[in-house]
Amino acid sequence: MRKHSDILTGLLFICLLQIAACNRACPGDRSRLEPGRTCKKPCTSEADCRGALKRCRCDSSCGMTCFNPALTCDPLEAFENGDILGRRGHGETVRYRCNFGYHLDGDSQRTCWADKKWTGRAPRCRRGCRPPRPTDTGYANSFDNFYQIGAVVNYVCRIGYIISGDAQSRCLNSGWWSELQFRCHIIVCDEPPPVANSRRNGTSFEFGRRVSYICNQGYELASENDWLLCDTTGEWFGTVPRCDPVSCLAPQNPVNGRANTIGVEFTYGNLVGYSCSNQYKLVGPSESTCNADRTWSIAPTCEVDIDCDFQERNRATCGWSNSGVAWVQVLHAGAVYYQARFVRGNVETTSKSVLVSPFVSAGSNQCFKIHYRLVEVSASTDFIVNIIEGDSRSQLWSCTESDDRNAWLSTDISILARQANYQIEIVVAKSTVSSIQIDIDNLEVTENGNCQNECEPNSPCLNGGQCLNRIGSFKCICPAGYRGLTCSVEISCLAPVAPVGGSVAPGGRIRVGNGVTYSCSAGHILQGESRRTCTSENNWSHIAPLCRRHQCNERVIQFGSTVPSKRSFQPGETVQFSCNPDYSLSGANHDTCSRTTGAWTNPAPTCIRIFPGNDQQCPPGYQYTSPYCYRVYNDQLTYAEATTICQRAGAHLPIIITAEMFNIVTNINSNTWLGLDDINQEGNIKWSNGVAVAAASLFDLR
Repeated sequence: MRKHSDILTGLLFICLLQIAACNRACPGDRSRLEPGRTCKKPCTSEADCRGALKRCRCDSSCGMTCFNPALTCDPLEAFENGDILGRRGHGETVRYRCNFGYHLDGDSQRTCWADKKWTGRAPRCRRGCRPPRPTDTGYANSFDNFYQIGAVVNYVCRIGYIISGDAQSRCLNSGWWSELQFRCHIIVCDEPPPVANSRRNGTSFEFGRRVSYICNQGYELASENDWLLCDTTGEWFGTVPRCDPVSCLAPQNPVNGRANTIGVEFTYGNLVGYSCSNQYKLVGPSESTCNADRTWSIAPTCEVDIDCDFQERNRATCGWSNSGVAWVQVLHAGAVYYQARFVRGNVETTSKSVLVSPFVSAGSNQCFKIHYRLVEVSASTDFIVNIIEGDSRSQLWSCTESDDRNAWLSTDISILARQANYQIEIVVAKSTVSSIQIDIDNLEVTENGNCQNECEPNSPCLNGGQCLNRIGSFKCICPAGYRGLTCSVEISCLAPVAPVGGSVAPGGRIRVGNGVTYSCSAGHILQGESRRTCTSENNWSHIAPLCRRHQCNERVIQFGSTVPSKRSFQPGETVQFSCNPDYSLSGANHDTCSRTTGAWTNPAPTCIRIFPGNDQQCPPGYQYTSPYCYRVYNDQLTYAEATTICQRAGAHLPIIITAEMFNIVTNINSNTWLGLDDINQEGNIKWSNGVAVAAASLFDLR
């Protein structure tokens, strides 16, 4: 959108002065008269005045008196090193303005009244300097509005910087400050301390910079914070972080064996050995290691020593019939077991390898036990156990894809009493797309007995873990975020610490994959990431954010004052606005520094000049329509030029917020400037007093 100040085309314009209601009196207060001033004859109407040119008018503190409204005041004294703006008619105010390098000493404006005398005293322009400007990293430690020639100010550095050189500057005869001869250097801390078993993140050691530490794999943060901050003293602020090795739970004893834990700490990298009971052998690694994810590496199992099962060469299958070409007896390091193996793409005369048991008595419940090892499998259908009843067969069990590989496992299968004797069939399917190798040992059918299924009726695996039944034991396949024998241990991160001036939710330890959200209290703004997530390494993503406090800038109102008057305000503080005599406040009379945004809540108000009285109180050249005095200028001027002329007269361009003002503008019957622009922020159109334009207006401005 083009701003009014960019438009070169001229329009005529109107200057308006708001006056009080017609029935408002002009009481006057002669006790407020300045020394040397006199009042004319008091009056209540024109009939009280003598002389053709005299009228009954309001004369400031004198009240209603008789005088010639067209009078002019005495010429003003010579004003060196500056100029005077304004006219000398009754009620007119002149303003004094000094040239560059000079400062106004005395009243900045004076008004002409009926005794042809000016209010106040003539000011003078003194040579000097304006307040010195700050640098990027420093500022003058003095806050006066004007400085005499020769005055000296001292510069200081902002927080986090140290000064070097001459910190003084002097006000010169030219009205300029002498050239600055100092520099502010940012504070730099020494190399931060090392933290064992971690790596450091951050290469800048300047003031306000942070370095953070990330614990190595297998170690976790054992301190409240993982960072250090370079502070104003050049030292690192905060407690030096510490990374301790993660701990594993006590290792589980294997079935028919034990873990040798005497003198062993269950921390990252440490080993624990295993041994088996009599008549059992250790299968797998003899030691297990505490891993970085707090679990132990694969532990060995204690398997039944081979006695007669698959042991005798002349009757190796112990009465089981071998109907598959792939079953072979294996003797390895004194161990004897059976193995079914298919090589990928190997085409044989049979499509599977089968072992079938002798007939089992059907009179009672049975328990079938088997030890097996999955070396190479591609699916659960590669290895199944069926029951054969006459000419029909049905599946009792199959391996699972969650079963461990290259480890001896076991399971027991309950078989209820049948009508007729039956057989148990062990089947290893043949595949032409992948190699299959399955080892079995110690097949046993216990008659007149029931199996103890460790996964039923209630699974010992918690938090959705999958239970795999073993002989006298079980194994839980834990979902992501859990570990332990029964998936009862939740993997989590340490509870996050809330920033100063803010909060973090939720609290307490947080599960892997879940996150927390940071927020700041009123008057603070978040600096950094608001969301952090607990990673699979038990560490938090991102560096913890900070909460920085808001501040509002100084409030200034032309032709008025503020209480209190200071350079900055804290969130929640309020400032009051008031106007000079003969001015009316347009807008809110107070404003508050927002606790949430650190900005002022409302637009700044304006002070509009008012004239108490009736149509005869309007300045020369102005017409009256209650409650306004207005003057129509037929000069074709730009928006900026029209605004300047109205402001010099203490008036303003029309602000269409009342029906009376709307009527004045529409009665002109010509295009005219309105006090409506987007000068302060392009695209944000407001009236010139800072009030926003309503979405739906009572007045049609087209």
